[in-house]
Amino acid sequence: MSLETIGENAATTVYTTVTAGTANVKGNYAELSAATAIDAYGFILCFEHTTGNRNFLIDVALGAAGAEVVLLSNFFCSTGAFVTWVFSPFIPMSIPAGSRVAVRCQCNVNAQAMRCGMTLIQTDFGAYSGAYSAVETWGAATSDSAGTAVVSGQNDAKGAYAQLVASSANNTSAIIIHVGAGDFTHAANNEMLIDIATGGAGAETVLIPNIYVIGDVFEDIFRPQLIGPIPCSIPSGTRVAVRAQDTDTTVEAFDVTITAFKV
Repeated sequence: MSLETIGENAATTVYTTVTAGTANVKGNYAELSAATAIDAYGFILCFEHTTGNRNFLIDVALGAAGAEVVLLSNFFCSTGAFVTWVFSPFIPMSIPAGSRVAVRCQCNVNAQAMRCGMTLIQTDFGAYSGAYSAVETWGAATSDSAGTAVVSGQNDAKGAYAQLVASSANNTSAIIIHVGAGDFTHAANNEMLIDIATGGAGAETVLIPNIYVIGDVFEDIFRPQLIGPIPCSIPSGTRVAVRAQDTDTTVEAFDVTITAFKV
């Protein structure tokens, strides 16, 4: 097995700085590697931000400067109040040796800087053995650097469905679910169960039921934010929607996107 970390600066013990453009606009690409050394079957995407109540959409791209081709688009995360936030999801996508890798991002607040690096993994990883050939993002809202708004039901009852995609582009084999902060205001320790469903409006069939998340009044965020990769089968042309129930008497609003991988 071979691994390679890119984007790190060992002299200063930090990852590469990636700066967003004006509010809700992608900034310039920041290079993580001019030429990767190994054929990666997947990678750990590491990013952090030190200011709270921010939404980010992140692009990972391959190719020469000025001619980058996006590999992973609008990967969504929110940062809660008060503390530094670090995320390290596994992304089951291949990156060939010799690739230039760069990252850019947008944020709901002007010119926010985050730090980013990646650990490339050469060895096959079970079901995620570099077999995923394409990826799409459902529910991203570039207008506010967030996801699709979902409003929970109250007092342990499911709310209405919110559509993430009307018709999926690919035959999906695995997904990552992203749960964002919404309005950054949440009841103390309120618990929620989230359903991922497929099918026409009013005739949805639950695919993944009752995913558990909890709200934190001090951080104004839900945890966990990133769930997956989860193996599942969703044919192309499928409508995908989300709903939720809440323990609290107050209606909760939050954001959801899904990163969907195709074999």
